[in-house]
Amino acid sequence: IRNNCFLAEVKKALQDFALNSQHIELAITENALIRASGVAGDLLAALSSLGIAIALDDFGTGYSSIQHLKSFPIDVLKIDKEFVSAIGRDAAHEKLLTAIIKFAKALDLTVVAEGIETQAQAQFCQVAGCDLLQGYYYSRPIPADDFAAIFLTRNCAQASNH
Repeated sequence: IRNNCFLAEVKKALQDFALNSQHIELAITENALIRASGVAGDLLAALSSLGIAIALDDFGTGYSSIQHLKSFPIDVLKIDKEFVSAIGRDAAHEKLLTAIIKFAKALDLTVVAEGIETQAQAQFCQVAGCDLLQGYYYSRPIPADDFAAIFLTRNCAQASNH
């Protein structure tokens, strides 16, 4: 956000690599959005007008504001792992998590639960309405080359089964 050339760099990358902007999602943390809300609004609107999805990351860690969800062109709400880690241990957190998910869905946002580490957390978030789940339960971070090898192996196996 601090770099005035960011929008131009994004446009250039889209053109240079013939990228479809509909497949691009850029994330901004809630805290960064708060710190730069004056500048961020115009930049996020410009990125959104290019067809790029905007994700609000780490929701719930800062001064969570419903106004941000309404004022900025947010497409995806990524709920911070702190809410997820309390599943099964803190009923109040579970109720708050469920309310955040319902609220986000009412605004037609895609909801991502971050920090899924157990099957119970995954099931809770699925039942509560999360669209996507991410965390160590599914995979630890891996190098890009390892991911590519796994991806290609699975796609080749699926293709040969059809």
